Amino acid sequence: MQPDLKENPGNPITRPISAPPVANAERRQTVIRVMTDLFVFDEGNMTEKERSLHGEVLASLVGEAGLTMRSEVAERLATVRYAPKKVVLSLAKDDISAARTILAHSPALSNEDLVSIAQSGTIDHRITIAGRPRLESSLVSALIIAGEDAVFEAIARNSGAIINEAALSRIAARSLNNAGLAEALTNREDLNADALSGFFWTASPAMREKILDLVSPASGSSSELALAPIRVGGEMEQRAAQEGLASLLISRKIKDFQRIMSQLLGVSNALMERIMADPEGEPFAIACKATGFPSETFTTLLLLYNPTVSESIKRVFALSELYNRITPGSSWYFMNIWNNEMKAKNAVVDIQLKPAIHEQLAERSVSNQRQMFEQKVANEMATISAAAGQQQVVFGRRGA
Repeated sequence: MQPDLKENPGNPITRPISAPPVANAERRQTVIRVMTDLFVFDEGNMTEKERSLHGEVLASLVGEAGLTMRSEVAERLATVRYAPKKVVLSLAKDDISAARTILAHSPALSNEDLVSIAQSGTIDHRITIAGRPRLESSLVSALIIAGEDAVFEAIARNSGAIINEAALSRIAARSLNNAGLAEALTNREDLNADALSGFFWTASPAMREKILDLVSPASGSSSELALAPIRVGGEMEQRAAQEGLASLLISRKIKDFQRIMSQLLGVSNALMERIMADPEGEPFAIACKATGFPSETFTTLLLLYNPTVSESIKRVFALSELYNRITPGSSWYFMNIWNNEMKAKNAVVDIQLKPAIHEQLAERSVSNQRQMFEQKVANEMATISAAAGQQQVVFGRRGA
């Protein structure tokens, strides 16, 4: 049974809660320091009731203290596990000079407390919170609501931040015009290849190259076991088909080119439209690599499909060099990820790039459905190959 407070009027713990009278500022500061030390050296010795009563007194004193004194208290209580919640919350919402150490380190602040402060505090409060050793995904989401680059970058550089898919998408989109943020994001060790390829579309050209270099080892040689691009007959027929595709671009028959490419790759036409509409050219390079075009053919196609890219010789050379670094496995890895993101309903083959499934695919005989599809594409390729015979197309140094 809890004792009646009136039974022990001489016990300082059971006195009415109020700040003790202090004659001057110096003595008040001394009292605050003494009260603060009660918690610094507590180590769990006080009862919950004692801790609550002392906390009320200290909160009252700190609330009337100047900024310098409040900052001192914050420094001393920043790492104290049993710090009084009322005092810690007050200091955490204070001017950033007082709040910084509390926000950065205090174990007394719950995730809910931090979410609330992130929503109501200043950008300095959010940047400081973003540097805490661990950030729950709900806290990350609260921190990025205001859309501040400095907060995004602090989160991206924090290895203890748990970034969910929605937050990652928003941070990645912001990295398009922020090289520091893009670099911080791609350097995170907890982001797998799927996550990196997911924000490929919003990355800058430089970061796209870095993502490709990172994803290629992640996709590994096992991705080579995925179903290869459909080949039309032998080498002669394949080259004629490639020339036919080029002739479509020369004739500005973009829609026909997209349709044939989507059929060759087994992806949705909507995805090919997105690839063709991308102004930088890396997705087009990935699609061409997955289709199996030789490098000199890719350069020709590159000059034909995107006038903006072809206007810059430097850009053409950069994409040609990138094309030579892209592996067939990584190109199929990206096409699969992107196709799944587009939620294509009519994709012919749903390629799951996982080693166990690769083994199954390698052992599985070609189905009748795939044979029928290959025949359909072969017929279309024969048609455009015949058309290509009437139009000379030069492919790099090798010629038509």
